[in-house]
Amino acid sequence: MKFSRLISISCVALFFSNLSFAEDWYQIEVIAFEYTHPNASDVELWENQPSEPDWKSVISLTDEATAQNRRKQEEAAKAAAAPPPPPKPEPTHPQEQNMVEQGDHGDDDETDYAPPPPPVPKPVVPEPAKPSTDVPGQKFVTVEEILTGQHGQNPQTQAPSPTPPGQTPLDFVGLPSSQFTMADIERRLHRQGTYKILTHTAWRQAAFTGNNNEGVHIFGGKLLDHEGPLGNRYEFEGLVSLKSTKYLHLDVDALLRGSSGKDQGSKFNAPADLALLENPQHSNERSHVYQVYRLEQSQRVRSNKVYYFDHPLMGVIVKISPYGG
Repeated sequence: MKFSRLISISCVALFFSNLSFAEDWYQIEVIAFEYTHPNASDVELWENQPSEPDWKSVISLTDEATAQNRRKQEEAAKAAAAPPPPPKPEPTHPQEQNMVEQGDHGDDDETDYAPPPPPVPKPVVPEPAKPSTDVPGQKFVTVEEILTGQHGQNPQTQAPSPTPPGQTPLDFVGLPSSQFTMADIERRLHRQGTYKILTHTAWRQAAFTGNNNEGVHIFGGKLLDHEGPLGNRYEFEGLVSLKSTKYLHLDVDALLRGSSGKDQGSKFNAPADLALLENPQHSNERSHVYQVYRLEQSQRVRSNKVYYFDHPLMGVIVKISPYGG
């Protein structure tokens, strides 16, 4: 009997601990790049024209002003749905007021009306850094060597900026570069000359829970001149999803689109390589001229660590940082 009661208490404690864990906020930062090393395309074979990620449950990053307006609309909707406040008591006669002051005061009215929260200060975006004058290294340095510090000094990562007191963070807002924490890693990748940075972005959110299949849309590189399920297609785009069950898991599902027949699609030399060319047999039809490569991986993650998702032609580096709300 005691054993079963102990199990019940443990299950309840675990349930509430999972609830509180699911409400934790995180800052997610992503660097995606393409290998430009001459031998990168000879590493292994991959599937031709793979299927695409599930674009049905996509969350697009927005700017701070749009997120603020969205929050105001949500607060206004909650206020409209809330019951009206109780009517204020009518003013009493001076003699009656004096009697109340001298006698029993009764229950005080403890209804307070909190002032609206102060506006979130806009981050100051610094001036763009001057381009590096370092000569790209002649030796091919792997991403693992850069992340582990085996090539030179260990790259530095910063902590995310704290939330202003009394305010809750804005979710799915693209952060300015001044709030990036992996700027040193990006500089080291760019300095090597063998990695082409496709995108570097960051945002904040609470981890998805349950059977939620939503993912944050990331994209970068060159813009293709035709539309896809989400509008314009890009050289690189994908979904990043942070899920919380008993542990944290990170899913990365990304595509790299390269022109077919030219270095396995790892380089773009002309606008025609990104376009739709005329079909010589049917002049009214057009066909794709690029090859699609897919990176699809899932990994258990922990806070304050950098994770590397690898592919023969591209890579995605992700850092998960706890963010106080």
